[in-house]
Amino acid sequence: MSVPDVSGSAIANLEVETLIHRNPTFHGDTIYAETRVLEKTPSKSKDDRGIVTVETKGFNQDGLEVCYFRRKVMVWKREFAPERQRPYSGDVWRNDHTAFRRVLRRSAPGLARDLPWIDTDPWPVLVSEVMLQQTQTSRVITPWTKFVEAFSTPTSCADAPLSECCDSGVDSAITVGRKRSTTRR
Repeated sequence: MSVPDVSGSAIANLEVETLIHRNPTFHGDTIYAETRVLEKTPSKSKDDRGIVTVETKGFNQDGLEVCYFRRKVMVWKREFAPERQRPYSGDVWRNDHTAFRRVLRRSAPGLARDLPWIDTDPWPVLVSEVMLQQTQTSRVITPWTKFVEAFSTPTSCADAPLSECCDSGVDSAITVGRKRSTTRR
């Protein structure tokens, strides 16, 4: 359900229980919303309506969540609500980063490169970012692959002896960073 399905066709807005602003909005932003029903109570006096408790997530044109709210609204029952087409896709209730990735890809379509750390977990991306601080992308791919194969999680890296990190063939910022952090303890 979207804003036109709930607020736009509401008979009455009854109560706002929670309202959280997650990210700023700016003049000129386009805001889209997705709503799901948490609880419903049919009207005792009219068959075509009821009171629903709903939660709504609002997103800007870049797909970033900007607000969340929970409220009670008197609305028409489902069979009386118009069908809606949404200007965005995906399951907005899933906490993942696919919307953010889509925004990045749309913002620079001709600049995207096929790199091994794209669309992976945060750890391999972090490793690539640290390695890329010190050298060019073409020089990072092979050592990055060796390092991530040897240390697939932050814990496996932290638990490994420093000599193992150096022996993994990675002559990069990761090794330098580990040496610096261990000498500070």
